[in-house]
Amino acid sequence: MADEKKVARKTANEFIATGRRKSSVARVRMTAGKGIITVNKKDIKEYLETAFNHESVSNGQYKLEITSWIGEQWSDIYYQKSLSGKFDISFGKISSSSYNPYTSLKIRSSDPSISDGFTTLWSIDTNDINEDYVIYDGKRFTYDSLIKALENVSFVESGINTSPATIELINQTKNADKSYTSTFKVDFIDGFDVNINDVVLCWYSANYMEKSINEQVSYEIDHKTNTYTFTVNTPYSDVKYYYHNMGFDVYYTIGNDDSVSESFVSCYGYFE
Repeated sequence: MADEKKVARKTANEFIATGRRKSSVARVRMTAGKGIITVNKKDIKEYLETAFNHESVSNGQYKLEITSWIGEQWSDIYYQKSLSGKFDISFGKISSSSYNPYTSLKIRSSDPSISDGFTTLWSIDTNDINEDYVIYDGKRFTYDSLIKALENVSFVESGINTSPATIELINQTKNADKSYTSTFKVDFIDGFDVNINDVVLCWYSANYMEKSINEQVSYEIDHKTNTYTFTVNTPYSDVKYYYHNMGFDVYYTIGNDDSVSESFVSCYGYFE
């Protein structure tokens, strides 16, 4: 317990040093399953409160009170707490599958595209170079930039993870024969080679549908800015199946001689 008190004292001293409060009460929501969480044979509530609330830590200036929350079913924890960040401390376990360290690292990211919509960290932006960073090879990088590098390739600018491509729908015109002509552009990060693998027409109402439309697509390249401008002619035979909420996906490969990455970008439109 001596080590735990030392950690708690360091935490309290850091709070005191900020001058935020002279006294406060910290409340921690914990999610509990069917069993009891124990540390060194002690209930986790008793373990943490005893260490933090000892008089040697903050002389009573801070008090830690832990409350547990149990939903009616297991998914309540995910939807009512984890997805909305309504917790201060979370505990998890790996069950019914092999332990995957990469997955454990991903869910620490505050970016849902990295954490797959399930994150345990809501207090900071993990792609903010001033809030959450790692020193690697003498340089500062955000947490997200290094996690993306574990996947394959991370595109980094000033230590911050950036998207290699952005897409914008410029114009969408309904023609006399009920076909549509759509124009959109994709800006790729400069300095890398790009290959367009596929362009897909998507429909997002009711059941999801998609169709490769490469034969209906033409594009021009501005090599100075690495911008691709696409023109798509969608015949009425497709329009009638992709009414209302539709969009285009552009699948691409980007990289250099050292490494390449495959990804896609999406833009959304509307067929009347």
